[in-house]
Amino acid sequence: MKIPLYLKVSLVFTLSLVVWAQFFGDDSAGALSGTPTRSAVAQKVQEDKKPVVRDESDELADLFPVYTLPVEEETSAAPVVQEVAFPFQLAGLWLSDSEKIIIITDGTRNWLLCSNCGKKDFIQPGDLITPDWKLQAIEPDHVTIKAMSGQVEKRIDLNSLKIK
Repeated sequence: MKIPLYLKVSLVFTLSLVVWAQFFGDDSAGALSGTPTRSAVAQKVQEDKKPVVRDESDELADLFPVYTLPVEEETSAAPVVQEVAFPFQLAGLWLSDSEKIIIITDGTRNWLLCSNCGKKDFIQPGDLITPDWKLQAIEPDHVTIKAMSGQVEKRIDLNSLKIK
């Protein structure tokens, strides 16, 4: 294998620098090797005796400062009433002999509402639909559902599903 000329020259130059540093170099190279010399230890002791002076430039800079705005509190005598979101919508209407069964949904679950059905799975006026909502009344043209907090009463119109 033939070694190029520039590599031979750089190898000879590096080897000569290592030999020169080993035999003719000063003691500061010992500090780089990791073993402290006597003069390095004496210099360290003298540095420790000097008073430490710090200024603001020595502190670490906050790269991501957080600025907060003062919050002004509104004082109002009237209590704020938070309206409960109404989750129900009309899904269908089922008419049989003397029964009218209304189907409502919240998007994931369906409920069957009936005013004069005595069956187990039907919700009648006065029963809870969910822990937050109660069926108030079933009228010929609408259904009234009331929130358990007593502040909100919603109405679902049956006009769009009437059969003529």
